[in-house]
Amino acid sequence: MAIKGMFRQGPVQLSTQRFYLKTLGRHEASDRYLSWVKDPEISRTLDVDSESQSLETLKEYIASHDGETKFLFGIFEKKGNQIGTHSVAVWPEERRAYIGVMIGDKDFWGKRVPLETRSRLLNWVFHEFPCDKVQACCDVINTPAIFNFQKQGWDLFKVEPAARMLEGRKIDRLHYQILKSQWKIKMNV
Repeated sequence: MAIKGMFRQGPVQLSTQRFYLKTLGRHEASDRYLSWVKDPEISRTLDVDSESQSLETLKEYIASHDGETKFLFGIFEKKGNQIGTHSVAVWPEERRAYIGVMIGDKDFWGKRVPLETRSRLLNWVFHEFPCDKVQACCDVINTPAIFNFQKQGWDLFKVEPAARMLEGRKIDRLHYQILKSQWKIKMNV
């Protein structure tokens, strides 16, 4: 079965109560977005070499999302300001997807943005793709992410010991997943 081309989405826009998410294009690489990636406080728990980032590498990263099985969503306030991103990768043949989040605007830290926006993305992924589960990960030091996964009902399924170096020490990576069946129950569907 040919997978490539089966799930062509084009631009996608989704709404929540306080935010909207839309797939980003290369032209939406901005100094503001770049400043988040280069900020050590924001990027310390991301898989990114913040030192080597430029507008051109950011454009390349955005362009690497094909709109079929890889998506990069900007998270925007309803009034239009971008405050972060969600990445979504789908492997239809494995019936799974992966989701990541970055809240770049620190004014929105602690405001439950990932809970609200990730819920909408989970609904979208489970509706649009033949996925039985969605997975994500975070570093063991990322307590806000751990809180959000637990609050949203994700299961910890793997601990990857000493997964990467951060500030001169090895840290573990936690892998979470939520099954479509669990999500349906949580959403009362």
